[in-house]
Amino acid sequence: MARQIAALATVLVAGLALFLSQRTRPLTPQLPRVIGRNNTVLFVTQSENGMSNVLTSTAHALLEHHPQIHIHYASFADVAPRLERISSDARTKTAAAREIVFHEIPGQSLADISPGKTRPMATMIFPPGREGIEAMMGSGFPYPVPWSKIPENIYLNMRLAYAMLTVPDAKAKQDFLKSKGLTKQATMVESYSPHAPWFAQNLEGAARPLAVIPQNVTATGPMSISLAPAAEQDPELTAWLAQAPNVMINLGSAYVYDEPHAAAMAQALVGFPDGTSFQVLWKFRKDLSDDYSDDFAVALRPFIASGRVRMENWLATDPTALLEMGHIVASVHHGGSCCYHEAISAGVPHVVLPWWADHYDFAQMVEDINVGVWGCRETSPYWTPDCLRDAFRKVAESAQMRDKAKKLGEVAKRGPGQYLVAREIAKLAAAGKGV
Repeated sequence: MARQIAALATVLVAGLALFLSQRTRPLTPQLPRVIGRNNTVLFVTQSENGMSNVLTSTAHALLEHHPQIHIHYASFADVAPRLERISSDARTKTAAAREIVFHEIPGQSLADISPGKTRPMATMIFPPGREGIEAMMGSGFPYPVPWSKIPENIYLNMRLAYAMLTVPDAKAKQDFLKSKGLTKQATMVESYSPHAPWFAQNLEGAARPLAVIPQNVTATGPMSISLAPAAEQDPELTAWLAQAPNVMINLGSAYVYDEPHAAAMAQALVGFPDGTSFQVLWKFRKDLSDDYSDDFAVALRPFIASGRVRMENWLATDPTALLEMGHIVASVHHGGSCCYHEAISAGVPHVVLPWWADHYDFAQMVEDINVGVWGCRETSPYWTPDCLRDAFRKVAESAQMRDKAKKLGEVAKRGPGQYLVAREIAKLAAAGKGV
């Protein structure tokens, strides 16, 4: 034990010394800020839903409430249809709303260049804590961090700092940025500017309490988009949802099921609707690189035939609109920020099935604030039918969680975050203040 403590102390001291030495390096001066045209806003985002929903919802709020603003949006090609839909919807609500001007970014999106493109789930999922630190930092520790976990928490943070400072091909990336005139350090630490406004979806009661919040940071509450009631977007699906209380399983736009995860979920659902009044909407996309048959769902077929379970390859309706219907009693998601805040804003309890990084933090947070459970905690990021079934039952049947989630949803609805951010952005744009 003494050797382990000494080794841990050595790693922590070395990591801290490296981190501080990097932080105290003088920064290369930034280029002068360029102020563009008044009343003009440019969004630059990834194209994946989870990476862009906050920005697209803000763009929609600008079109609807600040039509004098010219909006430009730069991203990869697959976001273009969504922007057209947003522009069209805004015009139905505000006659003066303008079109979003789309600028396609050439090259490959994040999904295209993922090292797991051929087997996404095999390379993207990993356990929390020390077991998964080689791939990415994610602890899932409760808040406040228990005394017994403080040494491990320090170690994980030092490993994260080290990883940030030793990014593969860092010099090549720095040289590329310098060739484009971007001379400031390109790290997460150095990207923060105390002079630029920052907006965060934090909602009191649904986020970690912070002793100090920088003056340039504004907590907005959830930012989500729902372009039309679910009944208008998909009348048939919404009629089915209205028949009974529902559990919606939606693990994010990037998630595809390998055979072990698909089989565990199917077996869990065989036991869950049986003997209960619940229906299940399962968004299921198969990992095509994992060549397995559909036999994993054989036992589930009677429930599908009877209409108790629906398996959908894609949800054409905005998830927020489905959650807002009032017929979903549990949102089963992976712990992504977008899914978490959509359920918070709709007042729906959570079952979180995390598979990497910050997912574990959101999984722990739903338990800390008593609006859900971390499903299959002991085996994350893998599942068993029993732990899935237990998590579904616990959340779907908990009046206490349902009441707490409803109260948070009511607070969020009083001032949706995207409208607050749109108002502040419109002020900056009108004043000619670049950020």
